[in-house]
Amino acid sequence: MTQSNIVAATEIPREHLREAMNVAFSDYAVPMQLTQDAFDRLLAQRGFVPEVSRVAIVNGEVAAFWLVGRRGDAGYLISSGTCPAHRGKGLSTEIGLAVLACLRGDGATSLQMEVLENNVVAQSLYKRLGLTQHRQLGCCHIMPPKDVPPSVYSIVTRPWSETAAFAESAQDWAPSWQHSSESLAALGEDVMCLCAEKGQQVIGCVAVITSTLTVAQIAVDPRFRRQGVARALLAACGEALEAEELRLINFDAGDAGFSSFVSTLDTRPRVGQYELHMLL
Repeated sequence: MTQSNIVAATEIPREHLREAMNVAFSDYAVPMQLTQDAFDRLLAQRGFVPEVSRVAIVNGEVAAFWLVGRRGDAGYLISSGTCPAHRGKGLSTEIGLAVLACLRGDGATSLQMEVLENNVVAQSLYKRLGLTQHRQLGCCHIMPPKDVPPSVYSIVTRPWSETAAFAESAQDWAPSWQHSSESLAALGEDVMCLCAEKGQQVIGCVAVITSTLTVAQIAVDPRFRRQGVARALLAACGEALEAEELRLINFDAGDAGFSSFVSTLDTRPRVGQYELHMLL
């Protein structure tokens, strides 16, 4: 292992964390170059806890990092990376072990994360640390439907705070961490929520992160499925946001019903992810 100093993220300015993340992700399959506003929003959405997060310092610079979120007893790896000049020196393992020790010492009982399907190096690291695959997550770009016939229900805008309970009751699978109800609540006005209503009854809803045009949650009451409700909601999103394309990120690829619905849309595939879990 290279000589490094592992410190809590509380000791590193946010700007330096962002710069290191952009460098580390510059050559990934899904490159990421975030502005400071986008970086701060990402951390807030995912429940960033700098006291638990760890950073490797080499020659006075950030060489690698694990940025961690936490809600209750559950921990979540928001992002991890190593700058290209410092790879292959064991820094990620060193930081990972430090984070796990910190989480256990602070009473956390679990850790979860996502990793790209084609990132075999990261998958190997996480496996060595004790994480196992929980489910496969699909990711794609979708074109909002244009061929939606008139419906017998109305589509209205509602605050996410008024819609989260319905979405949870109508879902067949739990959203990934960054699209959970808590994460959407943390984004505030960056979330647009549309509801399909029949009379006074909500029969479907969709929540979209407007800054990234990402469909975070979509749910339809089981009694009203296969009646075009979800297609109408996506069409309304495209119209409201003037978007030719939306991102559908981290849906449960193992759910046959939802995967069948996605197959009816005009999509452009992108690399999927594995959701990993471990008990602490």
